[in-house]
Amino acid sequence: MINRKIVIVAWLLAALFVSAQEQDVPAPERHQLLALSLARDTVEVAADSITTLVILMNRYNCRACFAKIDDYLQHSSCKDSLRVVAVCRVGRRSLDRREAASFMRAAMPSVDTVLFDIQPGRDPYPPRDVEGGLHGALDIRYTPALAIISEFGFRLLQYSDVFVSALDEPERAGELSEEGKQKLAVALGCD
Repeated sequence: MINRKIVIVAWLLAALFVSAQEQDVPAPERHQLLALSLARDTVEVAADSITTLVILMNRYNCRACFAKIDDYLQHSSCKDSLRVVAVCRVGRRSLDRREAASFMRAAMPSVDTVLFDIQPGRDPYPPRDVEGGLHGALDIRYTPALAIISEFGFRLLQYSDVFVSALDEPERAGELSEEGKQKLAVALGCD
């Protein structure tokens, strides 16, 4: 009887945790939706009139996962009505930015624009409680994480919301989970 109660309580807690993760987060402030171009010009991350998928990348990432997202997008019915922007949080040196841009263009040909997060200083590794920029506003730790900005609002999908965990299924680690594909399709408004 006690074991059954423990299982029921654990199941309820897990259900609450999952539903809390899936809720929309408040949209970042307008000044947090700015990033830097490779030339260090300040630009807006999302245009008002088109759905924008923001791929968030920091140094603490699953490199193979970016190609998995790109493959998903290539086979998606809404790829033509979507603007894909990568916002990278890397070192502040020009070389760091160029390397990140080169990686993103190679791993994700569907990315329209590569931008760089505005950051006040060096980030801890692994990233926790980073300050400034979009990564700081959204508390991004492990990447890729995905933000969808559309006329319907703002939606954040953290890495754990979309990808198979190495702890759960080591042989499938880094793949898009079926649940993650569904969440992404719903958030993007496509199949």
